[in-house]
Amino acid sequence: MIKDNSAAVIGMSFRYPHINSVSDLSKVMEEGIFLSNDNWRDRGALLNIPEYNKISGNAPLMDGIEFFDSKFFNVVEKEALEMTPEMKLALTHSALAVYDSGYSLADMKKTECGMVLASSSTAADYRRLTPNGSSTAYLDTRETMIGCKLSYYFGFSGPFFAVDSTCSSSLLAVKQAAEILATHQADVMLAGGVQLFLPNDAKRAHELFLGTEAVREKYIPFDENSTNLINGEGVGFVLLKRYADAVRDGDSIYGVITGCGMCGTRAEDRVSPYATDSVSQCKAIKRAWENAGVNADDITEIEAHGSATNVGDESEVKGFALAFKERKTPEKVILSSIKSNIGHTSQCAGISGLIKVLIGFRNNKAYQIANFRQPKKELDLEAAHLEPIGKTVDMQSGKHRTAGISGYGLNSLNVHIIVESCDEKNDGTNELSELNHVLKLSAKTETAFGEYVGKVREAVKAADDLDSMIYTLNVGRDDYSISSAVYFETREELLAALENVTSVSAAATEKAVIEAASDSPARAAYDAILAGKTVDFEKYYEGSSFKRVHTVPYQFDKLYTWIIAKQEVTEQLPTEPESAAAPEKSDTADIRSEMLKIWQSVLETDEEISDEDTFFELGGNSMLASVLIESVNDRFGSALEFGDIYNYSGFGQMCGYLEEN
Repeated sequence: MIKDNSAAVIGMSFRYPHINSVSDLSKVMEEGIFLSNDNWRDRGALLNIPEYNKISGNAPLMDGIEFFDSKFFNVVEKEALEMTPEMKLALTHSALAVYDSGYSLADMKKTECGMVLASSSTAADYRRLTPNGSSTAYLDTRETMIGCKLSYYFGFSGPFFAVDSTCSSSLLAVKQAAEILATHQADVMLAGGVQLFLPNDAKRAHELFLGTEAVREKYIPFDENSTNLINGEGVGFVLLKRYADAVRDGDSIYGVITGCGMCGTRAEDRVSPYATDSVSQCKAIKRAWENAGVNADDITEIEAHGSATNVGDESEVKGFALAFKERKTPEKVILSSIKSNIGHTSQCAGISGLIKVLIGFRNNKAYQIANFRQPKKELDLEAAHLEPIGKTVDMQSGKHRTAGISGYGLNSLNVHIIVESCDEKNDGTNELSELNHVLKLSAKTETAFGEYVGKVREAVKAADDLDSMIYTLNVGRDDYSISSAVYFETREELLAALENVTSVSAAATEKAVIEAASDSPARAAYDAILAGKTVDFEKYYEGSSFKRVHTVPYQFDKLYTWIIAKQEVTEQLPTEPESAAAPEKSDTADIRSEMLKIWQSVLETDEEISDEDTFFELGGNSMLASVLIESVNDRFGSALEFGDIYNYSGFGQMCGYLEEN
C-alpha cells in the first residue's frame, strides 16, 4: 500500500561488465544472457598480471575502472590516485542517479540529501600496487569515508554512513535510507552498493571468491543444472524521496518502496555460521508485508536472493512456502533472480535486484532467470506458490505490481523489501510549448560538452515527451563555465541546431531572470545564455506543470586515475591454471584410509567414521568445512569447492566422489 511517506525511487544509475545503460541491461535480461568474462585482460593490464584469467576464473569483471573525472569533482590528482576504485565509482554514480531524477547537483544542495552505502573493500589490494601513501590514503581505506567525500565535494548535508551485512548489504542500505525519509531526518536519500575484486595472486583470489574461482559458464539459481555461484562486479545507486513530495514536485517515479523487513538467524536453525534458514527468511518477508500493508495474495513477483547452491535454493523456497501458506490467489508468483545475468555481486547484489524490478515495471516486463530450463527436484515450488520463469513475460500495461526482493547475508542478516509499481500517465504531446523553444547546454570541459550535445541529439530523436525532456534539461542540469543554447520551434529545427552548436564561456556570477510573460521568453533566454549569462530556469518555468523525466545526464571525462601505469598485455587465449605435479594414484582402500585421517584431523576426533556419518552431524561447521575441502584437494589433487561440502557431506559420499574421479 503506497503511503505518503513511502520511499519513491525517482532516480538510478548502475554499471556492470558490458552494461552501461538501461537499454544494455534490458537486452541482457530480456534475452536471458549471462555476462562473459573476457575483461580479464583489461584487469590484468591494470594489475600488471598478464594471465589474469588464471586468477579471476569465470567472474565477469568491469572494464574502465581506471577512469574518473577528478576535475569535475574538484579532486586534486594525488588524492584521486589514492582513492579506492569503489570510492570513485560511488561518487560518479551517485551524481548520475541525481541527474537521472531530473535534478541538478545544485538542487540537492538546497535540500537535506544523504546516503547509505554498501561497499566492497579493495583498499589493501589497491594500495599494494605502490609503496607510497599518505594520511589521506589511510583514511580513505574505510568504506564509510565514501559518504564523507560525497558530502564534501557535493555540498550535501544529510546523514551519510556505510553498512555491511555481506550479501544483503545494499538492500539494508535501501531499508535504512527509506526509514530515514519516513522519519523526516532527510528530504532525499541516495542508497546503493559497489562490488569489485582486485586479487593480486591465486591465494588472495581464493579468499575473495570463497574458493569458487573455478571456471563455470553459467549461474542458474533454482535450476536442476545449477553449478553453484559465480562472483560478479557492479555498482548501483537509487535516489529516494518521500512519495507525497515526489508527486507534489512532478517527479518521474520508477516504483515505490512500501515496506521493509529484516531479522537474524538462530544458531539452532542453521547448519553453520554462514548458512541461512527458511524460518528466519519467512520472518523477514512477513515483517516487510506488515510494514507495507500487503499480504500473501498481493504479491505478483519475487526477485530472489538466488544463491544457486543446493542448501541456499532449497532453504529460500521453503521460506516462501512458509510465508505464502495462507495465499488463496490461484495465480502463481513469478520467481526470478538477476544473479543469473550478472553473477553474485555481493555488496551490490540487493540493489541490483531492485534495479531489475524497477526496469521491469517501466518496460512492462517480468524478466527471466537466464538459462533456466528445469527446476531442482528437491524444490517444492507448488507449496511455495512460485513459478520460476525461463522466458521473459510481457505484463499488462497499467497492472499494479507488487514485488518482493530478498537479500540474505553470510553474517545471518535476512532483508526483504516490498516495491510497488506506480502507474504514471504520459500527458506528453508532439507539440512544443513556447517556453520549450530554448534548450541550454552546459559542461565543465569542451570534451564533456561535445559528448553531452551528441547524447542530447540522440535522445531528442527518440523522445515521446519532448516538452518534459527539454524542461528537465533546462531546470535539472547544472550551469558550468562551458555553455551554449539553441533556439527552435520544432523537433526538426532542434536536431539541426544541435548539429552545429558552439560553446561560449559563461559568466558564473551573472544571472539573468527571464519573465515567462514577456513576448518571447525562449528567445530572451537564448540571447542571455549566448551573452555569457546563466538563466534562472526555475523562475522561468514558474507556474508551469511540466514533469521531470529520466533523460541525458552529465557526460564525464575519462581521466586516467589508476595508481600505476597501465601495462601492455598481448592477446592471449584463456588457459587453465597450472597445477602442481599430480599426486600418485590411490586405490580405493588408500582413499578411504587417507580420507579417514583427514576427517579425524579436521574434526579433532579419534572415533571411527562410517559411510553414513555426515560432516555436520559429527560437529563440523562452515569454517571447518573450508579446511576439510582444502585438505582433501591438497592430498588427492581433486577440484572440490566450498559449496561441494553440501553435495558430499557424508563420509561415504565424499569417498565415492574421489573414487569415481
